[in-house]
Amino acid sequence: MSYKDPSSENSQKVLYIYQIILNYNDFVKEYAQQNNNQTIYLSKKAKKGKKFLARLEDLIFKQAIKISKEQFQKKYEIDFRDSLGSGSYGDVYKVKNKHKEIIKNQDILSNMPDYYACKQICVSEQMDNISSSAFHEIEVLEKLKKYDYVKKLQNYIVSNRSTYLILDLAESNLQEQINQKQADLEQFNQEEIVKFLVQIGKTLALIYSDEGIVHRDLKPSNILIREENYYLSDFGCAQELYQSEQFQNNIAFGTLKWMSPELREMKRDKTINFFKSDIFSLGMILLYMLTLADISQVNCDEIFKQAKIRLMKNMYKDTKYSQIILLVIKMLETNPDHRPDSSILIQTIEEIQSQHQKNQ
Repeated sequence: MSYKDPSSENSQKVLYIYQIILNYNDFVKEYAQQNNNQTIYLSKKAKKGKKFLARLEDLIFKQAIKISKEQFQKKYEIDFRDSLGSGSYGDVYKVKNKHKEIIKNQDILSNMPDYYACKQICVSEQMDNISSSAFHEIEVLEKLKKYDYVKKLQNYIVSNRSTYLILDLAESNLQEQINQKQADLEQFNQEEIVKFLVQIGKTLALIYSDEGIVHRDLKPSNILIREENYYLSDFGCAQELYQSEQFQNNIAFGTLKWMSPELREMKRDKTINFFKSDIFSLGMILLYMLTLADISQVNCDEIFKQAKIRLMKNMYKDTKYSQIILLVIKMLETNPDHRPDSSILIQTIEEIQSQHQKNQ
């Protein structure tokens, strides 16, 4: 990578270039990597220089970083009356993006949302576990920002009593979509199910296989929808596992209704494969989407589970759903060892996606 200014004999421009490299070198390097390490033009007047500066401003703006209270107040405006709901250890509010009044670059403004979601996590000396959970969620979201279908962290701020996470704002969530389907007496079609598998199922497998991260609180309300795409959210219960910790002794996290049988019935010294537990929860969600029926006892009553599986088979007798049905059944195996691992899940989803594309 090289830096070039056609008018570099001008001392002011040399100083200007030096300041960019000094203050934003990491962003410059990232820009260079994205442009195959081509020569970078830093002059404000050069056409290529203007393009670089616009991209640099974009990279700096998009970087999820801790910001000060003053910066937070300049960029965002929270309306505590506009609640979007509650997540793990926190309440979520809609916030106005005041940064649109600051940024001048039209390319950035055209892609910048008017609003974000703000997750407020209240902490105190008596709530150290919640405080650590807030920082853990920030750490997890930073690691997962490269994945397309994980809700993005934009900024965060830490105050004496609360931590605020600024996140992408969704239009709705899967639970709301299911409610609408039930009200309209309308089933999920194959394209919607395949999209869900590709965007949520495959992402879940990838963040485990590549990052060693499990979600531990999968449920329809934690799967967000924006522009007809699905996104994983609420990593407050997520855990990063290392090779020696794939099976762990731990307390149960998550929501009882959507827990795997082994988590729901967990004993003090029982070891848990948390990824396989997530797979069961994902299977429950898919069963719920396909049947639109009550599945509240699927994780604790084998007879009830088999009845719901029969209902699913009867509702989707078309052979184009056969691979999907088989995958859901495997996900819902009571024995975790019989559920698909991450590599098998990715392979199966890709086969389903390929077959769906051939049938179109």
